[in-house]
Amino acid sequence: MLAGEFVKQSNINDLVTIINNTDAEIISMIGVLEHLTNPREILDAISNNKNIEYFYISIPLFSFSVFWELMNESEFNRHLSGGHTHLYTKESIEYFCNEFNFSKIGKWQFGAMLWIGIDLL
Repeated sequence: MLAGEFVKQSNINDLVTIINNTDAEIISMIGVLEHLTNPREILDAISNNKNIEYFYISIPLFSFSVFWELMNESEFNRHLSGGHTHLYTKESIEYFCNEFNFSKIGKWQFGAMLWIGIDLL
């Protein structure tokens, strides 16, 4: 239905280079940041790319559910599963927003997940 190549598979090791070189105005990492082994490098690349105006993320928060999942063998360990390299707190989010000059323009929390819209202008 669409002419052209709109989806491109890339190696995760190339993500910083891709972000550094993108001319995109909006970056979305819904359910991504917590899986990366180098989130600080990624955030720095986003912060330093002057083309990027907005950054949207959805990330899991460290919460009581983490302890509940660890204490109950019958519960799936969703937050600290092998795929999540990081969990975030409201304080750690505030810290990286300050460090990388991100200005939050909106947020929505549902349980232990937080969605944030960030303005880089």
